[in-house]
Amino acid sequence: MARFIGYVRGNRGEASRTAGSGGLQAQAQGWDIGARVSVFEGYEGEDVISLELFGGSNLNGQKHFLGQFRKDPVSGLW
Repeated sequence: MARFIGYVRGNRGEASRTAGSGGLQAQAQGWDIGARVSVFEGYEGEDVISLELFGGSNLNGQKHFLGQFRKDPVSGLW
């Protein structure tokens, strides 16, 4: 079984992809705005999610890093 799995749904239905510890990256974009999400294994073996917004298909150069998130091993919260 794969460590990570991603899904996409569009005009041609749904598709999925799997990945091992190297991680998985996906993006969705319109003309003016896009989003990228990455999921990968952190240094201590935990799952890490990274989120970023960017300028979309018109390549206006804007990028905004929203952060990296992981589950806290003590509290169980993100």
